Amino acid sequence: METEEKPQIVAWGSRNGCFRSVESFTCHQCGRSYQMRHNLVKHLRFECGGQKHFACNLCPARYTQNGKLRQHMLNAHNIFVPPRKTWMRSAYS
Repeated sequence: METEEKPQIVAWGSRNGCFRSVESFTCHQCGRSYQMRHNLVKHLRFECGGQKHFACNLCPARYTQNGKLRQHMLNAHNIFVPPRKTWMRSAYS
């Protein structure tokens, strides 16, 4: 059985001025690769594996992130929805 080699991402090393090999983290659902593990985790949470909890109340559109819904409301319906600043409420409570 032949094993498939992981593709290597080559990055420029700013400290020593040379190229170095960087491990890539690949999504098993869609094949996208990331240089940093936390970017893959974010991708899995919001893109491939994310449930669309944020629904538009004017059309059937649904999104995995509140910011994407806010962007949709502005672009599709010309309605500005200000971001929620929960940190301000908790700081002064």
